[in-house]
Amino acid sequence: MTEYDYDKEYHEIGNYNISRKQYVRQCKEAKLKQMSAEENFVKNVPLGRTYYIFSLETVENPDHLIKRTIVIDGANIMHCGSDFRDNRYNTAKVQYIPDVMALLAVCRYFVAYNFEVICVISQKYYMANTTNYKTAIDELVEMKICVVANQTNLDDCLALEVAATLNGVVVTSDLFRDHQNTHRYQNMVEMHRLGIEWKDVQDAEKFTRTRDGHFVANKLFDFKMLSGMLYRDNKELYEVLYSNPETDRRFEISYHHRNRNWSENRRAEVLEVLNRLIVDGIEICPENQRRIQQEPIHQPKVPVNEFEDEDDDEEEW
Repeated sequence: MTEYDYDKEYHEIGNYNISRKQYVRQCKEAKLKQMSAEENFVKNVPLGRTYYIFSLETVENPDHLIKRTIVIDGANIMHCGSDFRDNRYNTAKVQYIPDVMALLAVCRYFVAYNFEVICVISQKYYMANTTNYKTAIDELVEMKICVVANQTNLDDCLALEVAATLNGVVVTSDLFRDHQNTHRYQNMVEMHRLGIEWKDVQDAEKFTRTRDGHFVANKLFDFKMLSGMLYRDNKELYEVLYSNPETDRRFEISYHHRNRNWSENRRAEVLEVLNRLIVDGIEICPENQRRIQQEPIHQPKVPVNEFEDEDDDEEEW
């Protein structure tokens, strides 16, 4: 970026708690850290043979459109993107240890294309021995890349509410059937959801870079519509990911939020964190998975109704 670009960004964000000179220095420092982390990422993550289907780099009339905020359903991504079987469960249904590397892969994919990302998780995934990379979750929360819902069953609602408020998009494979019983949530799902599908890859392609520079964790992902059909046309995908002033009545929300909350400096900061966590996680996660298998299974706490009478034979009203 040129000095003019930094100056323009400084005034658009409107953060006058620091001087323009300090802001420019912070931006340049963040960019240098991001470039160093990117070099380390390329050095330590081998090049694989796969490509992602969609390139979001080019779009018609880019100045005419605004990139929507990407809200990531963290629990869904970590469960569906995992292939680490949890052998502690004696059930017919196979259980998997939630994979934070899958979450980092999806985050990095969108941030690489200059989309703002916000991950939403419940408190369960903020606890030790729940995922294979607790320190990464901690840093995502500290960097305000990830927000934690107060209750275990509220993360879906929070993700939908955040996406609706910011005119963003929830990335998930969850169809939110439990939340479509009201007109409000049904509209949210129809207007603010981007489906994701996971595909198994050979062991040699795990923890590699795709030919177009993205990270493959333990599975590859693709995007699909609410109907279940895969997106095969970039134009269809752009209509979901971009806000168009000619067709979107809430365009101003996307426009003002992005100008105030997303910048080249913020993108550099987020990319630096994601690249570093991915490189470290390649060694950390397998060891964590082995250790978690020796730990007791997390049991969510059941809320106690303080008004419930201890007498079970109380007359019903």
